[in-house]
Amino acid sequence: MLAIEGRINDALAVVDVIDPQAITAGATGVLTGAIDMKDFSKLVAVISSGTLGTSGTLDAKWVGCATSGGTYALVTGRAITQLVKASNDNDIVVLELDEQAVAAQGFRYVKLNLVAGTANATSAAVVLGLPANYGAAGALNNADVVEVK
Repeated sequence: MLAIEGRINDALAVVDVIDPQAITAGATGVLTGAIDMKDFSKLVAVISSGTLGTSGTLDAKWVGCATSGGTYALVTGRAITQLVKASNDNDIVVLELDEQAVAAQGFRYVKLNLVAGTANATSAAVVLGLPANYGAAGALNNADVVEVK
């Protein structure tokens, strides 16, 4: 069992976010910034499907690359089961990733990718990370974090 002394943000960083938005159907979707896995042993994305458009779908996946600015490819086995309008409006999905899965494909950097299909999807995500070196995770918070209490 994980025991945390102090604030949870001392152990778990807020790494990145995909702000709530209407993701355009048929496009490449939206991505977080590049996340350097040398800093993290595990990542977890908390994805909110929001309202999917008529007959809409939402896919979420981790993509990786050896360099931060290169071409990103799917991290094998790290995608959700597609969410559909008929049963998944306003649902939450948790998608984990560990450094071993990333390194096994020769990747160092990862991004979370949300893709809408058929119709726009108003969705969002927050990526949390467990530091690789068990330091103060708050030091690895995304710049958008303006307060921790």
